[in-house]
Amino acid sequence: MNNKIKLICQYCPKTYVSKAWFDKHLLSCSSKLKILKSFEEESSNSQITGDLLPKFDSLKILHLNKRS
Repeated sequence: MNNKIKLICQYCPKTYVSKAWFDKHLLSCSSKLKILKSFEEESSNSQITGDLLPKFDSLKILHLNKRS
């Protein structure tokens, strides 16, 4: 039987049997870096937080008023 552990990168199809090599790969995985970069760009381009905050505050106030 083959007892070797296979560590599979969740961002690309590479597999490793050594934890040290796997950790080293994760730090520089190009697929992971692309995903993170595109996520950062999307979050900086969107105005979601600014649009939702005033609505959330007013909902919170309404909810507190109903309780009392």
